[in-house]
Amino acid sequence: MYKKLLIAFIFLFSITFYQASAQAKWSISGGLGASGYIGDLGNTGINTIRPAANFETWYHFNNVVQIKAGASIYQLYAEDHVMSRNRDFRANLWDAYAGLNFTVPTKTVQPFTYVGLGVTKVDPEGKTPNGYTNLYKMEPEAMAMPEYALILPVGFGLRFLATPQIAIVLDGSLRITDTDQLDAVSRKSIPVNDLSAEAISYHNSIRSKPIAPDFESPQFIAGGNPDADDLYWMFTVKFQYIIWNKGFYMDNPVKVKRRRSNKRYKFRY
Repeated sequence: MYKKLLIAFIFLFSITFYQASAQAKWSISGGLGASGYIGDLGNTGINTIRPAANFETWYHFNNVVQIKAGASIYQLYAEDHVMSRNRDFRANLWDAYAGLNFTVPTKTVQPFTYVGLGVTKVDPEGKTPNGYTNLYKMEPEAMAMPEYALILPVGFGLRFLATPQIAIVLDGSLRITDTDQLDAVSRKSIPVNDLSAEAISYHNSIRSKPIAPDFESPQFIAGGNPDADDLYWMFTVKFQYIIWNKGFYMDNPVKVKRRRSNKRYKFRY
């Protein structure tokens, strides 16, 4: 399915480039906001709000269609709502993406929506009584974790044109991923005999009932839901600087024209 999405995404980009006007402009933006996790450990993404920062570049074909590329640094966090599992986690991550943006070219307040494709880092840390420990290398469910995951950013926002070159952008999006391991919780049933000594030590530090390898009577402990991939959302407030291109007008109706002087100069020799 993701291969089909990638092919469709490249096809849309090709059409847009082919139909692009010769007159175009760039804009750059950056700002701060919040991010949240939605997955096995938390019931909602509301109680897991953490800081985020986002930076983007827009290429404006016209007042309606733009392409954009961006990068974010963000944190995810959740306290496990299943007390017997007790797999609290955090992750300091980044993502990068590109997408198509569609703007409603109103006078000063412009709604926009977009869809894109990108990648995010996967690097969860598990909470223990002695602090946080890296789960990516430990493999707490006796299965390898991906180092990166594909993301499908889908979002909408508002763009306030403050001046011909400055805009304030409110941007909200949902990042759909292709992994259930942003939180290192995925496998429905975890075989204790397959866990490393480090992983067993980690589980015993957070569980009320200790576990140990037993090849005569194999033990299994509960994990997560492998059928539901993890998600995260992001909301940022950004300042956007519009870089002019010769001959291109703003997205608002105020047009900038080159003024010619009516003065005549006399040259003396």
